Amino acid sequence: MGAKKKSRRPVDWTLRHGPISGAYNAAVGLGAVAAANEAFALGISPWWAAGLAGAGALASHVDARARRLGATRKVYRLACWGGAGGWTAWALEHGVWEVNTLLAGAGIAGIAAILAPAMASHDRLAAEHKRQVETEQERWDLAQQWAARVRRVCNIKQQVKVVGIKEWLHPDPAHPGVTRKTGYTVEVVLPSGGYSWETLAKNKARLANDLDQPAGCGLDVEPGVSRRRALIDVTTVNVLKGDIALPERERLPATINDDAEVGVYSNGAIVKVPLRWTSAVVVGAKRQGKSNMLKNVARQLLRCDDVLIMGIDPNGGELFLPFLRPWLEGRAERPAIDWVATDQDEAETMMQWLVGVVSRRRSGYSDYMWSNGGDDKLQVSHEIPQIVLLSDESKSFSRKTKALMEELNDRCGAASISMLTSWLRAIADGGGGMPRGLLVQSETRISVRVNDDSELARLFGRGSKLPPAGEAPAPGWGHARAYNGDNPRLYKAARSTNKDAYEEALRADAWRPGMDAITVGTGQAREVYERRWERALAAGWLGVSSLPGIAAPPRTTTAANAQQTKPELPQRRWSSREERRQRIQERRNRLREQLGKPPVGPDGKEPEGSVNARFAEIVAGIGDPGGGAPAEVPPLLIAVLGVFDDAGVDEVHRSVIADKLTGGDKEQLSGLLELLDIRMQPKSFRMPGTSTGRGYHRDAIEDAVDRIRSGEIEVPDEVAQWWPGA
Repeated sequence: MGAKKKSRRPVDWTLRHGPISGAYNAAVGLGAVAAANEAFALGISPWWAAGLAGAGALASHVDARARRLGATRKVYRLACWGGAGGWTAWALEHGVWEVNTLLAGAGIAGIAAILAPAMASHDRLAAEHKRQVETEQERWDLAQQWAARVRRVCNIKQQVKVVGIKEWLHPDPAHPGVTRKTGYTVEVVLPSGGYSWETLAKNKARLANDLDQPAGCGLDVEPGVSRRRALIDVTTVNVLKGDIALPERERLPATINDDAEVGVYSNGAIVKVPLRWTSAVVVGAKRQGKSNMLKNVARQLLRCDDVLIMGIDPNGGELFLPFLRPWLEGRAERPAIDWVATDQDEAETMMQWLVGVVSRRRSGYSDYMWSNGGDDKLQVSHEIPQIVLLSDESKSFSRKTKALMEELNDRCGAASISMLTSWLRAIADGGGGMPRGLLVQSETRISVRVNDDSELARLFGRGSKLPPAGEAPAPGWGHARAYNGDNPRLYKAARSTNKDAYEEALRADAWRPGMDAITVGTGQAREVYERRWERALAAGWLGVSSLPGIAAPPRTTTAANAQQTKPELPQRRWSSREERRQRIQERRNRLREQLGKPPVGPDGKEPEGSVNARFAEIVAGIGDPGGGAPAEVPPLLIAVLGVFDDAGVDEVHRSVIADKLTGGDKEQLSGLLELLDIRMQPKSFRMPGTSTGRGYHRDAIEDAVDRIRSGEIEVPDEVAQWWPGA
């Protein structure tokens, strides 16, 4: 839109006076009265007053015409000069202190004072009306120009109508709270005769040339509400010139419920990465800005008081070290990044722990979610923070780690865990690249500069309106899509240095949350989490000899000694057979106590006989389902837990359970368990002495038992009526 001329600041005719201006005006008024009295004493002719008042009125009228003031303002000015001149002439003729003179002066001054606020309000309304008229005229002129331009450039003979022009107002990242005009959208209605929005899209380069847009500004054409309506997006400001400041949050601390703002689109809109309920991927060639994008996201997340960040960086933690330095230097109480993995073992350990968090949060917070209106998704707060996993150079991860990432991404939404992973390419690459399932489940997709158009097609899908890869001219540029259905658009990311990361971590220490106890877990899960920084210290990538509150491990000089100082991380849930036996016995006795049965002995042995005989002993006293009160826990689940106890493992194949409980009918078993929201594990596993197969985890069965006890699940008749051998 055209630049507006600067207008003169209007004179303030209102009665607002401060202590200085009020005293000054009062002194001037008294001086005028004294001067008039002195002039009367000297016998000066009243015509002098009339002449001076007439000259002032003439000058005021000329000024009003030059400023194009309305008739009301002109009349008011002439009346003021006329009243002042008439009163002065009367005073010079009859004296200032004559009663009629004083009354006339007071009356004229009072009328002028009463009308002054009304005239000021009238001036404001007139100025606003004038501005609106000028704006509408500009829009009309612009519409006529675009109608003529479309006809001329696209060779359309019939009439083209412009039915709307809307200006863009976007936040200015460099000035929080300030918006700026960066362009406008023109809505065009094309005539009949086979023309459509695609006619304009094919000629958008020629339209931009005809408009003679500034360098760095673009023009795009989108479909309207019908085939013959088109939306022409015109950028008027090169918003991507120079470095982009990371947008500030409106308030601090912020919340994960607000999107992370990490850059600017070519039209001036802010690039937003939603991580509350969705995961995201970043794809791009080497040294093109993937790590910088992760830093931007980390900085924005650190401004929230309901988020904890975990990171994986195979490059020795280089990405996350600037965020950790305030803690390592003793300037922060806790590390800004809650857990960092720099090698395959630690990455796998972290992913296994996070997968376990999903189950711990779903079972541990079931009552909390029920009390919040029965929501099936965990609401986060400072006490129960969201967990966001950021991973760099993800291509180098092991297949097992990638499989765990895919599993976590499939299950993490309800547990308030989200992921942002970076990759060189958006293809599986024979198992060495991004898992296909991870891409499919990641709604937000971001590219930094890539080397070929096909990379964008793989990332955003060939059905999207894809821009050319060459549109991103330098590192830090790329294309982004926040939600499904959006078209990828050109953007430039904000620049985050290591110093920015350091200062952000230092500031965030005031509100950084801690991990909640349910998420941390108990036993081995808790030990793995609490010793994460000891393992990092032993690995040596932190570059310090000790951590705040953690003593340094003994220095080693041989590989053997170094291996001894590294904590051993058991791959199984329990570290010994004795612990497993004790836990099985505790679970069994807990169920028996609920059913009114005495606990088993310390040897944990089951009575001899068939499964049906043992089951009959366990549930003795419940009563046959055909008569008496039904059991609180259905017999089916008690029998299934008995099969787990027999096997002595936490994962049992479906075929093993079906052989013992449903006569080998696996579909019947699955159907009954699905009625209780118990489903098989997504991945196959191997039981001791058997081949691989799919089945159930004991945690899923016990979770269903707990939910039945709490009343969250109502046992269907088909399950309640099941009886061994029936």
